[in-house]
Amino acid sequence: MRWLAPLVCLVASAQDAPKPTISEGAIDAYFDARWRSAQVKPGEPADDTSFLRRLTLDAAGRLPTPDEVRLFGDDKSADKRAKAIDRLLASEEFAEYVSDVWLDALVDHEVTNQDFARAHFGAFRSWLRRAVHEDIPYSEFVRSLVADRGGRHEKPAVNYALKHLGTDQLPVKLAIMNARLFLGRDIRCAQCHDHPFDTMTQDEFWGFANFMRPLRNRGALVDIGLRYDGAPREDIGELFVKPKFFDGEEPREDEPLGDALARFILSTTDSLHARAYVERVWKQLFSRTLTDAKGRGHRELLDRLTRDFVAGGESPKKLWRAILRSRVYQMSSAGKETARAAYAAGPLKVMNPQQYFNVFQEVFDLREAHKTMYEKLYKNPNAGEQFRDPQVMRMMMFDWAQDLLFPKGRSPEEANASTTVRMAMKFMNNKRVLSMMIWQWGTLKKVLNRKSKPSDRIDELFLAMLSRKPTADERATFVDYIREASDDKKAYEDVLWVLINSAEFLFVH
Repeated sequence: MRWLAPLVCLVASAQDAPKPTISEGAIDAYFDARWRSAQVKPGEPADDTSFLRRLTLDAAGRLPTPDEVRLFGDDKSADKRAKAIDRLLASEEFAEYVSDVWLDALVDHEVTNQDFARAHFGAFRSWLRRAVHEDIPYSEFVRSLVADRGGRHEKPAVNYALKHLGTDQLPVKLAIMNARLFLGRDIRCAQCHDHPFDTMTQDEFWGFANFMRPLRNRGALVDIGLRYDGAPREDIGELFVKPKFFDGEEPREDEPLGDALARFILSTTDSLHARAYVERVWKQLFSRTLTDAKGRGHRELLDRLTRDFVAGGESPKKLWRAILRSRVYQMSSAGKETARAAYAAGPLKVMNPQQYFNVFQEVFDLREAHKTMYEKLYKNPNAGEQFRDPQVMRMMMFDWAQDLLFPKGRSPEEANASTTVRMAMKFMNNKRVLSMMIWQWGTLKKVLNRKSKPSDRIDELFLAMLSRKPTADERATFVDYIREASDDKKAYEDVLWVLINSAEFLFVH
């Protein structure tokens, strides 16, 4: 049975012409040609319930409700999947979820008490949510994060830099983050020595980092002017070199360094910023990038999507829509891992921390509880200004989900398409999950109140947790267990515990 499996996206004039969108058939045409060449037979389309669950988790960060599952199943229109995609991309839920994914990436998946003093995460998340919802061109998004200067509220994008400016004010972490997030380059090795497997030198690392050397956190992000004080710090490999981009370009005379850096990042020959974003979205949806560190893999498709993304005005939603509507995204995930690697089967990945946190809140109806906790602990005159925002409470609670899904030593940036025995044990013995079972909050309480027959209750629990009805064998097994139990309340807790610890629940498939 699946529930016993181990844990494991008429023109008036040329000037007024709309910008071209990403060809929604380009992805399918590419893979059709690859499959024919390799004589690979692609999988079947995912069934409606699997597709809706996958789409809702990937575009809204939550599970579909039982009513949504029923309505989607009853809809016989040929374009219902396209309509569901468009509806979610236009929703506030998409903006909320994707802004949380971006926030986690921009803080490098870690927030400390000192960070709350440096940056205002409530203002930052509100800006991110607005950028996603209004579909701000990606180049404008990056430019704000790299070049904005000013106060934490007036220029909320500066909170990204403020978070990574430590007490010594050296821009090492910010340089590493900018290269990784916006150029798709890992430059860490070159901080202290020439890169052994790349052409990048230590001199180039510090030429890039020194674009950010003038930045200071003075309650606002300010630029104090480029200067080199004392001797270079040998312990971190510091070099006193002029700001210079990786291709050797230097800022124009009197050009602010932030503006120069943004200009360089957004005007590389291969549109590296757009390429890195395409790879980031693809990885989020498929748990793997199109190409590896050496550029091998589906380079032709990556080039096409990057060109179309730039030509279409760098609209993130157009990119999401093209991927979510593609055949490879909507395919059944059943099959061997080799089939998924060839995109001849649909995506299969563990929920990311944002998804799991949102689902956990919904399953146990914790939003009101977290709101009450926030009101009691932080929304009072004695709390610091940076703490008087509900986003602070969410970020503190969110750490639990991240630690659960990514044990020490595993980077949240890696593709997480499998689990371990250790991770399974952490879920099954998690005190927080067990305590929620005992208190009978949320989904279980609602199901028990609304349904009376054991078979109806089992059906509703499956719809709520797995977005499908149980098979006949599954229903019979659980109903027999309920009827034979001396305490049916405790028996239903056991059913929920089995479902929430199943691979089918934890995975996006």
